Amino acid sequence: MAGILGRFRNSWRNSVPYTENYGRDVIQEWVTSIAGSKRHPFCLDVGCGDGQDLAIVKKIIPDAMLYGLDISEVNSASVGQLGIHLRKANLEAEKIDFADETFDLVIANQVFEHLKSWVFVLSEIARVLKPGGYLIIGVPNLASLHNRIMLLFGKQPTCIHTAGMHVRGFTYPGLATVVEFNHVFKIRDCQGRVFFPFPRKIGLLMSRLWPKASSSLFVLAERCGKPSDLHQLESMRKSDEFNVAVTCESARLSR
Repeated sequence: MAGILGRFRNSWRNSVPYTENYGRDVIQEWVTSIAGSKRHPFCLDVGCGDGQDLAIVKKIIPDAMLYGLDISEVNSASVGQLGIHLRKANLEAEKIDFADETFDLVIANQVFEHLKSWVFVLSEIARVLKPGGYLIIGVPNLASLHNRIMLLFGKQPTCIHTAGMHVRGFTYPGLATVVEFNHVFKIRDCQGRVFFPFPRKIGLLMSRLWPKASSSLFVLAERCGKPSDLHQLESMRKSDEFNVAVTCESARLSR
């Protein structure tokens, strides 16, 4: 049975390119929809990798100013050829090195699942984003149909392997609760891409009909409130962790 399932999974992977998990057609659709309202926009890709998401922006808005942050400079030559100004940054340890309200658009595609302190990064994104600016987020979906089935049978979800690089799992409600905390952002649209185990064309239809069960989630959010309001959430989280630690230590000492 395991061999049959393995062959089926490999066959499916060959029919659905892994890059579709990055939802670049979704990014293209959203950038196109907001292009008319942003003249000479400043755009930032947080965790830009090889710059493919910003290349989409450049194609749609040729006069856009493009900036990328990444922990590695291995792609500096290739992103430079795309007109992207790359800065090296450790997102979990450093503030984003730009002034308040610099950018019209920020992209964070397949980044937040790698971060323990993603709320801090989100607050920094809100800070450097102009009021009325847009944030595009892409994350693997813990509540995808296939992950729900795997959990039902006691299996580890594919989006958060125990020995993998992902340290967080996101569902749409969980993501939205933080993104829309204190009305700092307002989610304007949500889409999904890749719908295992369906083949590509059927999967695209399924992801449109039931985006919150797709393999990857994408949200378009508009900055509406004050970035400092997100600091309350970070403080609350740290306070909760401190209180839990104190309670556990008190219980240990009382034994």
